[in-house]
Amino acid sequence: MKKSLKLVFLLLFSLPIILFANDIKFTKLPVLKNINTVAETVDLEFSISWDNSWRCDIAGVGNAEPYNYDAAWVFIKFKSTDNLWKHGTMRLAGHTVPVGAAVSIPSDRKGAFLFRSENGSGTNNWQDVALRWDYGFDSVTDFTDIEIRVFAIEMVYIPQGSFYLGNDGSTAEVRKQFHRIMTDGTFTTPYLVNNEDVITLGGSGAAADGNLGNHNNSNSTHGNLDDFDSSTTQTLPAAYPKGYNAFYIMKNEITQKQYVDFLNTLTRTQQNRRTFTDVSGSSITNVYVMTNTTTVRISGAGESYRNGIRVHTDGIGTTERLFFYCDVNGNGIANEADDGQHLPCNFLGANATTIYTDLQAYLYWAGLRPMTELEFEKAARGAGQPAGLDIWAGGGLYTDAIRVANPINNQGNVNRINEYIINPSNANAAFMLPTFIANGPYRSGIFATSSSNRLTSGASYYGVMELSGNLVEMAVSVSNGTSMASRSYTGMHGSGNLNATGDPNTVAGNWPIRIGFRGGAFNLNVRSIRISERQDINNLRNFRLDSWQNGGRGVRTAP
Repeated sequence: MKKSLKLVFLLLFSLPIILFANDIKFTKLPVLKNINTVAETVDLEFSISWDNSWRCDIAGVGNAEPYNYDAAWVFIKFKSTDNLWKHGTMRLAGHTVPVGAAVSIPSDRKGAFLFRSENGSGTNNWQDVALRWDYGFDSVTDFTDIEIRVFAIEMVYIPQGSFYLGNDGSTAEVRKQFHRIMTDGTFTTPYLVNNEDVITLGGSGAAADGNLGNHNNSNSTHGNLDDFDSSTTQTLPAAYPKGYNAFYIMKNEITQKQYVDFLNTLTRTQQNRRTFTDVSGSSITNVYVMTNTTTVRISGAGESYRNGIRVHTDGIGTTERLFFYCDVNGNGIANEADDGQHLPCNFLGANATTIYTDLQAYLYWAGLRPMTELEFEKAARGAGQPAGLDIWAGGGLYTDAIRVANPINNQGNVNRINEYIINPSNANAAFMLPTFIANGPYRSGIFATSSSNRLTSGASYYGVMELSGNLVEMAVSVSNGTSMASRSYTGMHGSGNLNATGDPNTVAGNWPIRIGFRGGAFNLNVRSIRISERQDINNLRNFRLDSWQNGGRGVRTAP
């Protein structure tokens, strides 16, 4: 058998270039080893590193809050003579990691989690990691001209355990916030989630004591109310992920470079589905495909809000796979230092209400899944009694993201380390204050420095970055709302392979097509970034034309 493999390592990271936060990278060219034609397996050996890693959940020295760790989700794609990129399947065993590292393979074998084997913090620099690919399971019969790409995404482990929904209910302007229904009708008791069992939503009086309430849809300034209140009850099934069980969550929001890497593995038909611009023809004028514009527009009608994903248009035909790249500076040269690779990717919407969003398609392709709004609150707040309204467990201390050394409309700085906060002494988050002045989201990790803490970095209790502000977090509501069908969601993970049109191959009714928003964005006020704020969780603004604030991240149930 002829064995000729072209190996390409792609980094799906959403963090700044140097100094300010983690930076996951492959540090050694891939090597193909231990081809076993009987077992039909092969080892992919590489070296990987990232900064500011941690683990603090093992008993003994170093055991401390928040009792968790960070990890890398590593997965592979392969392309054979059919010219289709497909998701690779790992073996459950047979992997090799160096001293200090550990590996965990989920039961569906869609990838591998790499993380520290002992408590500690600092830089991971792991040499000669070997992951075993079950190429026989993936129906690969000949290695001739096969190409493999390896991807890595930084994740944070959220441990199993109880947590609270809602704060103390004392701030009326936090709309539709969760609370425990009390017989006296008060809204000031947070709701304790201590298992994954069925939850009854809504109700009042003695019969509803202990149910999950929503302030009776209080203070909602526009439509899209929950379908439960003090007079109407609903049932949240046991299969709906509630956040009690352990899960992994992306450390940062999906970046524009991540989305470009995703687009470049799709067919032409799939690419057309996952972009705003119609890219099906032999001539494409609106080359900035997520905004459907000819240029990166700084202001006015058709503003790009710093999205610089561009398509190469020379000799493209109508069936060939297109090449996408980052080009915020607009000079037509791909992926330069100031082209916005590390900006969060916005405009992750859809062209119709009957189509899955780009976020959902990306997560399905990566073997991840959408988070629920309960998982959002767990990842943001942690396990303790609610200590404040904000992601950093404080209240009233914040510095808005306009305080940067270089203005947001200086496109030449969108990917450089000189886009930073001037006075990072208070809590930081990218949101609108006091008026809408930003032209788009800020570089992922802009608030994190080598000396920052939870407050100044705006990190969550568990170390998840920018769950408040920058771009909204898409999450699955507990309410079926208007055509949402959210409660049927069971947390099924993506298979890695989209259907022919570019949508998730989900079981009917499992992944709701329409999902809502939590966490606020660069163009929304301070109220929107509060953990308990649910105003937009049933929001139906998933059209790409209105999705300039739509970003997000994915999760995966822990093995």
